[in-house]
Order: sequence, then C-alpha cells, then structure tokens
Amino acid sequence: MWVTTYLGYGSYLEWDEDKRIEWLINELQGRRPLIPPGMPMSAEVREVLDTARVVAQLGPGSLGAYVISMTKAASDVLAVELLQREAIVQVSPEERWESNPGRCTLRVVPLFETLEDLDAGGPIMRRLLALPWYRQHVRHAHGNHQEVMLGYSDSGKDAGRLAANWALYRCQSQPPGSVEGSFRITEQGEMVQAKFGISAVAQYQLEIYTTAVLLASVKPPSPPKHQCWRDVMTRLGEVSCEAYRAVVYKDPAFITYFKHATPEAELGNLNIGSRPARRRADNAGINTLRAIPWQFAWTQTRLILPSWLGIGDALFKAIEEVGA
Repeated sequence: MWVTTYLGYGSYLEWDEDKRIEWLINELQGRRPLIPPGMPMSAEVREVLDTARVVAQLGPGSLGAYVISMTKAASDVLAVELLQREAIVQVSPEERWESNPGRCTLRVVPLFETLEDLDAGGPIMRRLLALPWYRQHVRHAHGNHQEVMLGYSDSGKDAGRLAANWALYRCQSQPPGSVEGSFRITEQGEMVQAKFGISAVAQYQLEIYTTAVLLASVKPPSPPKHQCWRDVMTRLGEVSCEAYRAVVYKDPAFITYFKHATPEAELGNLNIGSRPARRRADNAGINTLRAIPWQFAWTQTRLILPSWLGIGDALFKAIEEVGA
C-alpha cells in the first residue's frame, strides 16, 4: 500500500499483521479522506480507485460481492473495506445510490485457496469478527451475514487431491449451521457450458445443488466423526501432501516433463478461458500456472496426475503406522 509511504507512516509491506490491522482500523474509524488531492499514483492504482468510485455510485446490489483471491490475513479484508470507504468519502452524497455511506459497500468475501490458507481460514475469520468495528459493520451493512469462499481447484493444485479435500472438509465443518436453506456456489467459467449448456444436464445439476442444500438444512446433523478417524485422515493428508509436493514443486526435472508431456503451452494460446493461463507471464514455473489449465493439461494426456499423486504414499504409510 504505497499511500503509507507517501504519508510518512512507513512501508505497509514491512509491517507485521498487528500493525496493519491497527492502522487500517484507525483509518476506517476516521472521517477524513486518506488520499490527498494531487497525490502521484500509477495508472493501475488510478484505475482501481476510479472503479471503486463507480461502485459507490451504483451501489452493492449492482455488482454483488468483492471476492479477495488468495486471502492470507485479516488485513486483506480490512484493506478492501478501506478502499471502499475511501471511494465513498470522495463521492458526493448526491452521486451515491444510498444516503447512508455505510450501506454503499460491496460484501467483502475472503477466498481461501491454498492448503495453508484453508487451515488458517478459521483463525482469520475469528480475528476479523472479534474486531468491534468489523463486527458492527457486518451487522449493519450486510444483515449480520459474513460470506466466505473456499477454493477447491487451487488447493488441489497446491497440495494434491487428498490433502486438499481433507482441508476443505475441516474448513467447512468449523461453522455449524452455515447452510440454512441457502448455499452459494461459483462455477468456473470453463465449466458453464458443460454443466448448463444442455437443458437436461442443467436441470440435473440444479437437482444436485438443491438436494445437497435440503439434506444439510432439513436432515438432523450427522454426529462428529470420531477423533481417531480424524487423526488418521490428518496424517494421510500430511503424507500425501509431502509426497505430492516432492514431485511437483521440488523435483527440478518435473517442470520439463510437464511441458513435454502435456499441451500446457498450447492451452495458453487458446482463447477458451476466462483469465490468462498464468498469473505472471514472465514466470514459467508451476506456481504461476492457474489451476484450471493445470488440470486441463493433464486431462489431455489421460494421466490425470493431480487426482492420484501422493495418495498411494499416504495409504502405504497408514498401513505401516495403523494397520490394514
């Protein structure tokens, strides 16, 4: 956040999480604009601020939610709230869709995607909701509802299928009663045609969603899994993740094999995705490749490596430590 350096507070990127939260809350509680007139900024920063001002004029109902990809900390959510508040104070009351500035903000939705972020999701949300300003903001601006998104594609690419699915299970089991007659799901753009392009298939897909919500809302909750079972699954996840990452991220020969065995480079040139294949075009490593082209590249080889790599190691270790 370049503005802290410009105003003489120091480098935001060098602050620890506690200092970031303290500064963000102080600014959110204040009334003055944060960005002074005439402050120099890049074209990218100017575009972000201009977009936020348009959102303040249109209102949250026109756009829905602001999803923060790769959320790492509570300060990520507060930073977006500050961006929205800054846009609101710079828009005249006549231009706002709502006279109450507190209701002009989009819902800010943290998206936890990697294995580490899924494990940290619970503590991050507890810290956020323990902040008096944030708790009051959620209550008054968003009807006392906090939306959270969990990423299954990036977590699978990051840690392998078994570890990622177990992390998703743990994350979803933490807030009991979160599914109360409604559930929100985001489909990847690449899958819309496959799941909703044909009327009969679309109806079947909606039946799956509806059945899942009804079972979660009407059926008595299942008793918690025995701790012994959870401990075994946690151990399986740890072993499978270690084996998966040893190949995908630590073996120097893997990236060469991946590029030769799959049409990854060709997929990046096709205009079939909703986003570029890589997060950074100047880095050809696995880390910058997005999850969808990663999975799609393997499906073209029929090897489907992300679905099984690491699971065999985990099962052998379980037999060795626990018994068949």
